[in-house]
Parts: sequence; structure tokens; C-alpha cells
Amino acid sequence: MKRNFLRVFLFLLILINFRVFASGNINSSEFKDSYKKVDILIELKESFSLKSGVASLKDDTLKSQKNILTFLDGEKAKGKVDLVETFYITNAIHTICTDDLIKELQAFDEIKKISFNEDNQLLTFDPSPIDEKQLVNNPIMENKSNDFYLEMISADKIEEKFSLTGEGITIGFIDSGVDFSHPEIKDKFRGYNKEDGSFDGKYSWLDLVGSSVLPQDNIGHGTATVSIALGGSENSFVKGVARGAKWIAVRAFESGETSNSNIIKACEWMLAPGGDESKRPDIVNNSWGQKANEKTWFNDILKKWKEAGISPVFASGNEISGKAEAGSIDNPASLIGALSVGSVDKNYELSKFSRRGPSLFDPDGKYFKPELVAPGQDIRAAINNNRYGYMYGTSISSPQVAGVIALIKEKNPNLSPDEIEDILIKTARGLTDEEYKESPNMGYGYGIVDAEKAILSLDSPKEDPEENTRRISGNDRKETALAISKKYFSTEKAVYLTGANSSVDALVSSPLNKSVTGPLLLTDRDELSKDVLDEIKRLGAEKVVVIGGENTISEKVFNELKDSTGEVIRLSGSDRYETSRKIGQSVIDENESNSVFFVNGQKEVDAVALAGASIKNSLPIVLVGGENLDKNTLDFIKKNKIEKVILVGGEGSLSSELEKDLVSLNIDTKRIGGENRFQTASLIASEYFNSPEGAFVASGENIVDALTIGPVSAIKSYPVVLTSRDNLPHESLLYIKEENIEEIIILGGENSVSKAIEEFLEK
Repeated sequence: MKRNFLRVFLFLLILINFRVFASGNINSSEFKDSYKKVDILIELKESFSLKSGVASLKDDTLKSQKNILTFLDGEKAKGKVDLVETFYITNAIHTICTDDLIKELQAFDEIKKISFNEDNQLLTFDPSPIDEKQLVNNPIMENKSNDFYLEMISADKIEEKFSLTGEGITIGFIDSGVDFSHPEIKDKFRGYNKEDGSFDGKYSWLDLVGSSVLPQDNIGHGTATVSIALGGSENSFVKGVARGAKWIAVRAFESGETSNSNIIKACEWMLAPGGDESKRPDIVNNSWGQKANEKTWFNDILKKWKEAGISPVFASGNEISGKAEAGSIDNPASLIGALSVGSVDKNYELSKFSRRGPSLFDPDGKYFKPELVAPGQDIRAAINNNRYGYMYGTSISSPQVAGVIALIKEKNPNLSPDEIEDILIKTARGLTDEEYKESPNMGYGYGIVDAEKAILSLDSPKEDPEENTRRISGNDRKETALAISKKYFSTEKAVYLTGANSSVDALVSSPLNKSVTGPLLLTDRDELSKDVLDEIKRLGAEKVVVIGGENTISEKVFNELKDSTGEVIRLSGSDRYETSRKIGQSVIDENESNSVFFVNGQKEVDAVALAGASIKNSLPIVLVGGENLDKNTLDFIKKNKIEKVILVGGEGSLSSELEKDLVSLNIDTKRIGGENRFQTASLIASEYFNSPEGAFVASGENIVDALTIGPVSAIKSYPVVLTSRDNLPHESLLYIKEENIEEIIILGGENSVSKAIEEFLEK
């Protein structure tokens, strides 16, 4: 019996372990012109956008490959090349050629890397399926639909409460294929015509390991993932998350192996199934991965999928024997920007086998990996040959999240993949244990996916989509802060509150948002705005953090908050400098930071664009005098063993003498300071925001609007660019042009940023 159980466990703890691109270029010196045929992938330097469609992307990519293809065609005539395949989802060429050609290929300037087209391994074990009689006679089957996992992710009542089933949404699967005849998923195949019972795989199925025209699965893994995402009904033995959705699939794995080029083909097919872009899926589930490494081969594919509006989901990976270690999360799940899913058991405890962060692409541990978890043990699923089995592994957690995304997409089909990921992360229920004592963490990420909470968040007030690239404003800075909160936050654990006239407190409080996200709201010193109180209640905040002393927020307002909300705490010091150090201490204790920003306490305008960067990097903002290092700041540095200080502002704000004082303490110093506040803001953006798609534009004079966007700036990775009221400074315009900023969101009313600036930016 134990042996039988072990076989079930090993099979259902399936992990695909494959290697795609080699870590670097092939060293041609290892070949001695043996003229043996080698199977290689050629990666080109130039990359293109999908914005103009697949046809245009293909044309651009082929043009860039022209010289190499001409060379290979010539060598093919000589018998040195057996095969040439081109790709456009990533600018690459697959060829089988004699090894002596590698030296010649490496001479092409267009080529970035040449790698072996290695075999990919899928570790599979013979299944021990559930006997058909067990489905009705075994006591373990008392819960016929075995849907405890739906309750755990709060997806069990979604249809009843919201009339959502994923109808109209298509999920794609790259896996071992699918047994399309299985009764749990047969009528969910997009190529199935229910009216006449016919099947057509042209736009819904691709077989890369055989020649089947309709879906099949010799292993059972792909069938299982489909059934968990969308299979079954009320009267079946499997109950998927989004039972109204449809599926399409690519069989890329068979008998445990596939080639690197097959993976790319599968991903490329998803952009235009059967050659038709209109048939692409809304979501692609990827219950596969390669052991942790720093290969970036999937970055282009991830970007193209998201550009196409496809939401990809990745399993975090499974440790076959023993406990998964820190830093073990699979690739591509480990990529920054890839939504990854780990596994928990019925008790919400992290599965021993579930691979965890941090990602090797994130040496500083700034991003939590995996982002989410879902149940991954004892999950009954459909497998091949019309059978059932109990599934284990992150391979089964991932399709649950894919199903939740289908429900979200049905509710609001206009959401982008990144917006959906933000919703899932913000609405996840945080989980902790003895090893991971605080949430978020590198085991559970932001927590277990919560379908109901995610759906409810979609009904939060939203700005008209047509206005997204225009302006967020209110009649004053308090209303602007509220508008920002209503647009970008749904349900939050915390709200940060400071005085409407205290820009410095808003600035230094920014990095607190890294550990517990929430909006920054403004109120008058002696009167708590009803709108602010209503917003706190809408967000369901468990805690309100008041920033600043009684000169900023009075005791009267503080007590009103305590009477009307949950936990209320105050972070303050005797003056702005001590307040910054106290907040800085809290950030350091939370994140074990050894670096800080220094800002002149009387010239905080120099650092108006710093809020988002401080949150993203968990770096405290410490206010100092501009001339020399004072005793209190020195004590702070020594106590926290600060190793690096970033001085924000020119020498007119933070003197060279101050910098010398730091250097004498063997502290690494760096200065970010321009000739004016506009240039300083652009330098901060360049330093801490890598290739942003959008930016916030705010007044460089009326600075509070820029500070209250800090939490959103960090979440969206959109920098703050400053402008004067009527003229966009050269430094700001140059940054927007050089970074090819595509989305501009203006903060504040026309008294802060004029209509003329808005019209200029639109042009």
C-alpha cells in the first residue's frame, strides 16, 4: 500500500526540469572542425514590438535575420545545414548545421548569443489512477466534487454570488497535451461544436511531438491542469475554478522530453493560434519550469505575451526529494514580472516541495517570489484515458490562479495582465509560519489567492479609462490624494495619514509602504474629513498610521480615528528630523537596510520625486542639516551600521563638507543632484525606474500632489516627473523622450499643471 501511494505521489508531484538557452555563447574553440551536425539556437540583439500586430513583428524580425538566413541558405546548398527555423516572438533562429559554421556565425554583428538546442526533461512516473469503483464506494469520495481547494481560495461561491464562471474567456495550456475526450473537459474544448458534436483543432490545438489533429495526452499531466482550471460541473468528480471558460492547448512534452525550439514554437503559436491573432487565449497556464538559474531566454516571450493581452501564470516548481530551499524557484517563474504560484496543503501550510524565493534575478530580495500560493496537495483531477488521480505539486496550484484570472477577465475584460496581477497581489490573504513570520515573504509570497476578494475589488470606484492618460485631480491636495486612493487601491491593510500642509512628513513616511501597502491620505490638523474617514472604511483598513506630531495631526483628530476605525498608531518625533529617524529606524528594522537617503530638512523639494524609489528599495529618507553631520544623525548611522548614503540634491542643499564627514567614516557615498529640482527628479527616475512604460507628471512647486502618489509610483514602477505650471522644463521633456514614455498621468488640477502642458504632452 505504501509503495502504491509513493508511486502516486511521485507521479503527481510532476516537475518539468529543462534547460533552454545556455548561460553564455558557445565557445567555438571546443570544436575542431569535426563537421559533426550540431543543433543550435541563434539569438539576435535586436528586439521588436508587437504593437503593430504579428505580421509587422514577423516582417521586422525577418529583416533583421536576413544576413544570417542568407548565409545559412548558402551553406545548406553545400550540405552543411539540415534545418533552418525562424522565430519572431523572440528574435531567434533554430538551425542544425556542421560545427565548423559556429565560428563563422559568431562573426555576425547581429548575433547576441549562440546556444545549444538542448533536450528538456519532464520527470514523470507511472500513475496509479483511482479505480472507477472507488469514485462511488470509497469513503474518501464522500465529498463527490472534492472541492475543498475552491473553498480555500474562496472560489466556491463565485458563480452563486456574482454569476461569473469564466464564460467567454479562453485559457491556453502548454503541457503534455490533453485527453479531449474526458467527460470532465470535453465540452470545454474550444474546438468542440456542441450542436453537431464535431471537433476542429485548427485554432485550438497544436501537436509539436506528434501529428494528431485533435488533442491527446499520453501522460495525464496536461489533462489534470485543464480539469483543475475549468473542468467539471456540479454533478462530476472534478470541479474546476472557471467552469464556463474554454481551453486550447499545445502538446510540447511527450515521454519526458522536448526541445528548446519546441517551447518557443508553443509560446509563439499562442500569439496567433492557427495563424489567427483573434483566436489567441486570454491566459496561458505554464505548469513547467527549469531549475533555478539566471538565463533570460524567456524575457522577450513574457513581454510579447503581455503586449498581446495574455496573462501568463507559472508554477514555482517542485522539489522531488527533501524540502525546497530558499532561492530554488524555477525559471521562468523566477523572472521579475512573471506571476508565479507556490503550493499549500489543506491547513494553509507551505508544501514541503514548493520551491521558494528569492529569485536569482533579484539578488537584493526586493521582489517576493512566488507572488501567490494555492492548494497543491490531495487535489482530485481528471487524467488521461478518462481516469482520475490525486494530484500533488505547484503544477496543480498554478491552474487555480489561471481560473481565477478567467473570472476576473469575465467581469472586466479591459484589464491588462499587469493590472490583473496587481489585483491578485493586493487581494491575497497573507500567510505566515514559524519560518516565515511576516507577510509578504519568500515562501507564501503575498499569500493565498482570494477569488472573492479580487472580484469585489473590481467594483471599487474607477476613473474613466479614456481619462487614464490625462489627469487625476481634486479641488485641492486633499481631494487629489483621495482621487489617487480611489483609483489605485481597493482593499488595503493600512492607510497612512498626515497633515495637508506637511509635505515633509509625507516624504519621510514613504518607505513604510514597502511592508504594508496602502494609500497616503491628507487631512486638516484639527478636523477629520468625512471623505477621508469614508475612504478608510471603503478600503477596509485594519490600521491607520498617523505620520507627524500634534502640530501635524491634532490629538482630537487622532482620537476621532481611534473611535471610528481599527488600530491607530502615531509615528512622530520632537521635530521633522527626529520623525525621519524614527520612521527610518522602523524601515531598517523591517527590511534590514544598510543604506539610506539623506535630504536637507529645509529643502525637501529636492527630493519630491523620491517617494516611489524609497518604497521600491526599502530605503529610509533621513532629514539632515545641509552643512555638517550632526550628533543625532551620526548616532543613527552607527547604531544601524549604515554602509551607504545617497545624498539627494546638489551641494547647495547638502554640502561637500557633509559628504567628507561621511567618507571619513568609511561610508560609501553617492550624490543624485541636478542643477534644479526638475533635473534632480529626472535623475532619480533614471536611477531607480528601469524602462518604465508610464510616468506621473506633477507640479514642482505644489509638491504634495507628487508625494501622495508615492505608493502608486512604487507599485506601477512609474516615476514622477516634475514640471512648472505653464512650461515643461527641458530636463523633464528630455527624460520622457529618451525613455519613450507611453502613458502620462498628470497629478493635480490646472492650478498645479496647466491645460497647455496637458495638450502639449498629448501631442
